[in-house]
Amino acid sequence: MVHKTTAIMPPPAQASARGPPQANVGIAVKAIAVELNSRVRNRIKSVLSHKECTISFIIGTDTETKSLDGKYGRTFRWDLDVSRDIPFGTPLTIYWKIEESSGPSLEIALDYEDIINEVNNEASGALEHKYVYKHQYAKVTVTFALNKPILQPEDMGNILEIAGRRKSILDRLGKSKNILRSVIDLGVALGELNSVASAVFSCLDVVYKKLEEQDEENGDVLDLVADMSDVIGFTFDVEQFTTIAQLKSVIVEMRGLMQEVGDLVVKRDNRSNSKELSSALLSGDRDKIDNLKGRLSRFKQKFDRGIDIQTIITVETIKAQLKKLASATEDARYLEELNPRYNRADPPRCLQGTRETILSEIAEWSNDFDASNVLWIHAYPGAGKSTIAFTIARQLEEDRRLGAVFAFDRKSGTSRSILWRYISYKLAQEYPVCRDDIVSKLKVGSLHNKTATEIFRQLVAEPLRQWARSTANISHHRLPVIVIDALDECGGLGGSSRQEREDILSHIDEWAKLHPHFKLIVTSRFEHDISHSFSTIPHLSLGIDTGDAVKPESTRDIQRYIEHRFKKMAKGHESELVNWPGEDVVHDLSQRASGIFIWAATLLNYIEENPDEGRLYEVQHSLVLPPGNVYALYRQILENAFSGWKHEECRNVVTLVGTIVAAQLSLTSDDVASLLHMRAATARMICKRLRPVLDGGDMLRFTHQSFVDFLLAHTNDSDNGPVEHEFSCPETFHIDLLAAHHHLTESMFCLMNQRLRFNMCNIESSFMYNKALPQSQVDNAINRSLSYACQFWGFHLDHSPREINLVSPDIRTFMKEKLLFWFEALSLLGALNTAVQALVRFQQRFRPTTSKMDRTMENVVMLARDAIKFVQYFAPAMAQSAPHIYMSALPFSPRSSVVANVYGPQFRNTITIAYEKLADWPAEQMVIRGHDEPVLAVAFAPDGQRIASGSHDNTVRIWDAHTGQTVTAPFEGHTGSVWSVAFSSDSRHVVSGSGDHTIRIWDVQTGQAAMDPLQGHKDSVYFIAFSPNGRYIVSGSGDKTIRIWDAQTGQAVMGPFEGHEDAVWTVAFSPDGRHVVSGSADRTIRIWNAQTGQAVMKPFEGHKSHIFSVAFSPDGQRIASGSGDNTIRIWDVQTGQTVVGPLERHKLWVNAVAFSPSGQHIVSCSDDETIWISDAQTGQAVIGPFTGHKNHVFFVAFSPDGQRIVSGSGDETIRIWDAQTSQTVIGPLEGHHEGPVNSVAVSPDGQLVVSGSGDKTIRIWDAQTGQEVIGPFEGHESWVNSVVFSPDGQRIASGSRNKTIEIWDVRTGQMVTGPFKGHELWVNSVAFSSDGRHVVSGSADKTIWIWNVQTGRAVMGPLEGHEGPVNSVMFSPDGQHIVSGSGDKTIRIWDAQTGRAVIGPLEGHKDSVNSVAFSPNGQQIASGSDDTTIRIWDAQTGQTVVGPFKGHKGAVNSIAFSSNGQHIVSGSSDKTVWIWDALTGKTVIGPFKGHEDSVKSVAFSPYGVVSSSDDKTIRIWHVEDHNLESFTDQSDLCKDGWVLNASEERLFWVPHLHRLSLYRPSNVAVIGPYKTRLDLSRAAFGRDWTRCHTPSLAK
Repeated sequence: MVHKTTAIMPPPAQASARGPPQANVGIAVKAIAVELNSRVRNRIKSVLSHKECTISFIIGTDTETKSLDGKYGRTFRWDLDVSRDIPFGTPLTIYWKIEESSGPSLEIALDYEDIINEVNNEASGALEHKYVYKHQYAKVTVTFALNKPILQPEDMGNILEIAGRRKSILDRLGKSKNILRSVIDLGVALGELNSVASAVFSCLDVVYKKLEEQDEENGDVLDLVADMSDVIGFTFDVEQFTTIAQLKSVIVEMRGLMQEVGDLVVKRDNRSNSKELSSALLSGDRDKIDNLKGRLSRFKQKFDRGIDIQTIITVETIKAQLKKLASATEDARYLEELNPRYNRADPPRCLQGTRETILSEIAEWSNDFDASNVLWIHAYPGAGKSTIAFTIARQLEEDRRLGAVFAFDRKSGTSRSILWRYISYKLAQEYPVCRDDIVSKLKVGSLHNKTATEIFRQLVAEPLRQWARSTANISHHRLPVIVIDALDECGGLGGSSRQEREDILSHIDEWAKLHPHFKLIVTSRFEHDISHSFSTIPHLSLGIDTGDAVKPESTRDIQRYIEHRFKKMAKGHESELVNWPGEDVVHDLSQRASGIFIWAATLLNYIEENPDEGRLYEVQHSLVLPPGNVYALYRQILENAFSGWKHEECRNVVTLVGTIVAAQLSLTSDDVASLLHMRAATARMICKRLRPVLDGGDMLRFTHQSFVDFLLAHTNDSDNGPVEHEFSCPETFHIDLLAAHHHLTESMFCLMNQRLRFNMCNIESSFMYNKALPQSQVDNAINRSLSYACQFWGFHLDHSPREINLVSPDIRTFMKEKLLFWFEALSLLGALNTAVQALVRFQQRFRPTTSKMDRTMENVVMLARDAIKFVQYFAPAMAQSAPHIYMSALPFSPRSSVVANVYGPQFRNTITIAYEKLADWPAEQMVIRGHDEPVLAVAFAPDGQRIASGSHDNTVRIWDAHTGQTVTAPFEGHTGSVWSVAFSSDSRHVVSGSGDHTIRIWDVQTGQAAMDPLQGHKDSVYFIAFSPNGRYIVSGSGDKTIRIWDAQTGQAVMGPFEGHEDAVWTVAFSPDGRHVVSGSADRTIRIWNAQTGQAVMKPFEGHKSHIFSVAFSPDGQRIASGSGDNTIRIWDVQTGQTVVGPLERHKLWVNAVAFSPSGQHIVSCSDDETIWISDAQTGQAVIGPFTGHKNHVFFVAFSPDGQRIVSGSGDETIRIWDAQTSQTVIGPLEGHHEGPVNSVAVSPDGQLVVSGSGDKTIRIWDAQTGQEVIGPFEGHESWVNSVVFSPDGQRIASGSRNKTIEIWDVRTGQMVTGPFKGHELWVNSVAFSSDGRHVVSGSADKTIWIWNVQTGRAVMGPLEGHEGPVNSVMFSPDGQHIVSGSGDKTIRIWDAQTGRAVIGPLEGHKDSVNSVAFSPNGQQIASGSDDTTIRIWDAQTGQTVVGPFKGHKGAVNSIAFSSNGQHIVSGSSDKTVWIWDALTGKTVIGPFKGHEDSVKSVAFSPYGVVSSSDDKTIRIWHVEDHNLESFTDQSDLCKDGWVLNASEERLFWVPHLHRLSLYRPSNVAVIGPYKTRLDLSRAAFGRDWTRCHTPSLAK
């Protein structure tokens, strides 16, 4: 059944005058389909089985409704009998609901522009277009029919006229105009072309218009114009140009020629006595025409490439080519973001004539496209792998085949991410076929937080696959070869290289599956993990033999190298060193090298220090050097270099060398000296003695990793066994890496205490961004040694020995005096992210010994713990602007903050919180964003390091639990929503269940599916869980069954378990793995034997709705459940009886419950957007509600240590909460509304404010203080849309979405009359008559009613006439009339005695009228509209007398007159409040800014203005001007928290919790959560900001 409500339409002529004619309507509604998502459908299946649902839509003032059978429905489709036209600019609103049910309903509003844009984005020519809108409950698809406009007779006439005899020339000329116009329209992207292109265009346009006006043509002139148009088209064949500058130079050359042609045509026309071009050429004209035609022809020939451009080129092609040319700059910008700034050292290449055989083999392989595409070169340390790698790289570069060469280095910060970013960057530079794909991916997804695997797959492997699939024909001689050197050095010292290697080896394995055209060379030591991985990777292996297996060719190569080095030593002394040192010496050293190039190189470095016969004799006869034994050589060098040095001097050597080994970045000798508080001369002397084993550059790097292994007494697992003692590192010089880290840690704290200070970079103004500071200014203040100390002390602390007492006086001083200055330095270095890591490491080091600490040390640890929260909470401000560590972070820190209490006295000249300063850190620790749709499932990994999430966007994602950063790319494969995720017991795998009926198991590190999807369920898999031993997976499904799967094979091993009569929403294993518990939409809980699949006891019954979640307690004795009946229960496993509950903690469906690891607490989450922690024994609330999510909270879980909670929500976020907060109850805060505040009114005496809210309540507040006086008044079953005081102030009338009006006693809060029933839709507005005896109401049902206050009976109504919802009504001051404003864009005035319309409709507004008000004298009416304007009308004549008032940027939702009628206040969807002069329409004050959402209602009070908003707050404003130069009522509070002054400079940063209810200077009161009033009387801003530092006052 279709119910249609049609407005009374004006006559056709009138309709035509008021809007576009019907013939011009281009789009119409043809069908509407609402497809419920699985979760909603299953939840309401029982309701749908016996209810009808309706789809309604509103176009302008017309409403149509269709009733549909709900039984078994998932998709509700309405195919309209006749398409409904949508007039230009008219929005379309669609509703779906279940009749007579409180179940979910949906409402969507589609703007006309959005519809048109969507239609235009689809393929042209289609007569039907589908618009898809994704709502949280359903997918709504609207089918639109496209109506083709009808050509009118005058249009046909124009077409015939243009098709005359000048058509050919005009067409050609017109095409040239279009080409030029396309250039000009590209705007900024081609800014440097615009001026010259516009000049040519103007010439062409003049000629076109003159020609278009003529009836006859002169043939010579037309020929000239034809040549002119050909030149334009030819020139803009932009494929011949590679830059915009080249194209511009050609157009500049053309410009003069075009100007002469234009001048000739215009001059000839102006000379003529008629409007036609003269057929008779005047003297000299023919010569000019011939000359110009010749010049045009020569110009064209100059650039001719032998093709007829006009026959192949189109305007769209030109535009596309120009855009592509212009986009080169944009592409370069994206590629620069990709560029990791990797600068590799340039190692020596193979000496000419050496390594010829192996280089030839590599070259042959690189050209063999049938061979495997991976080559692994491996050898003993020092055998020359890197030299060979870079030699072949140089050859490939010369042949234009080098894709990229990358060398890992334990000291240079190289990593897997840098590797693949660099390779992707180089591929994009060298190969355009890859560049387009790489840039397109960079444009749609930020590099920020991408993992190495994601970078490899998306930006390296996939572009190469696309290349292989494309038709791009590139010669084999240009195909890329990638070189990766020193894979064994990937990841740095400290054992972290293994995981890095595993990841890269997995990437190499994937590379081996790419097309064989794409070659990869890898070099490394022959280490066991690398060798094992390569055993499974298709590749060619190439080893370099050494020692006894050395080949003669290698020995000859080393001999050539030795000869070359000796020649270099003798250079300049040839006369003295003839044939030095002789062939026998060279031969001897070559043999002793045993194929180890590093042995020869190090020995020659030693000789080069003092190249004379004495040193040569020492090498040959005194040094006991076994052949090829590098360690023996290193020992001799150390002993000789520091022979005779005292013990303390040798300790300096060890300290310096240990620092070189332990440091995470390369440093100069002066840097190391500064770090270690060593004399620079001492450091230089030591480095000079170490020259044979140092790289030779400014940065201290050892020539080869084998020297580091020697110092650390490591034997690499590629060695032939343990090092003989006589050749090991002398004990004097042995490096204890733990001790080196410890010494460096202490030295760094000492350095930071000496150098860190307030405003160390001399920042001139607090308005400056960090990025605006010159880098030289930062570098001069924070040199490399201090920068290193600030960024890496946490790393070295973590690697120091635990038994050493690290809490030295220097550490205490740092924590208590330098902490904020350290934050400042990190902020300026762009390394604030390292602060939390360092502090966490500090805290963890002392956690085991906290009980043994003295009070001073305990305070230091508490300070570190608080500093972690300080940085996490204020990071957005601190990272962007260093001054705001002091100016924003300190003032907004909670009262309990140890950091603020320690450092606050030193910074007194900042903003202060006058009241409502937080007592403690908020429970919400982190908000994680990344999913594109609701987050349905979350889980902590058993090791607590990762979080998994599943979403309606069909993906699984893995996050770092400490930073919130993504650690892998999204796991993609599911084709339906991911309802559940769980980690395996070893944290290595994640299992997911999906709406596509499958289960998938994923490798956490790689993101790859570990096996094929597990299939068997016939409906959505709603829940999955691993067994405690990780061997099995249990799943529950919409097909009413449970299955158990083998996690190793993916095979179903048990099930299906059958017994439930509806969808199985949740399942869990018992702690011993022997049983499975399940919860179902059939309202029961069942326990099953996991071995047999049999139910072990009767179903647990008690819940009155779906059971969405069940969980076993850690001891297996109890089960917790959460249900759609809004309750939680705890059951005894043995008896099946409820032992705790039902707990009525939540107001809507309970979606998830979980026990804490200790079993003492239960966490729960709900559709009511909250999370609670309850005592599992008593059911009492322990903490809660946690509020912050803006939509249903679908899942919640404890961390393994029970310290944190993770939640996933329909607001598409994941949040991490502190489960140990000291607050016993957090929110909802008493004394404010929990929903939008739709209406406010001021009592007649001005002392009270009443408010009505979307939370269904009414409250009364003190108009001066904002304190709640009485309330909440509860009675309405839906939103309260309107409230008003009676004239005597004793009563309140309210109108609600539940279609009723109620009258309340102000003093008691009791309902005294009502509810008044009669309206068919929600009540939008109510108002008292002047005598207080009657109430008028306006409704969405388009009617007005008048009611007796005492009896509640309707005395008049319905008053009908409006064609849209009645949004606002008001009695005139004398009670004789009623004014109404409507969604039909009109205002009407009614006789309050007869109910007849006496004036109107008043027309002028272009959109819905939301608010109307009589002036105090009753002579005027004010109105506010969705068209963003305010108008004032004469109440007697209906004429507009003032207005429209313009200023708002959004709909005007509410207006009110001041008591004297001189001013009007307005509130708008643009979040602002304005005050206007009612006589002139000029702005008096405004805009008042402060609300974070639409302002729904405004009213004057004796103290100023009252406003309420969708942001759930009420603000009371004092309307006198404030003269604060900084923070004003007009200051913008940006979404990111920054408050800007009038010059849009950053004043200060406001944390999220304080933004909503932040007082503006004019606010008398703000009614909302976390009310915050600032005192700026002592605050210093801008250039004066350094006054905030007051160290003398602290003392």
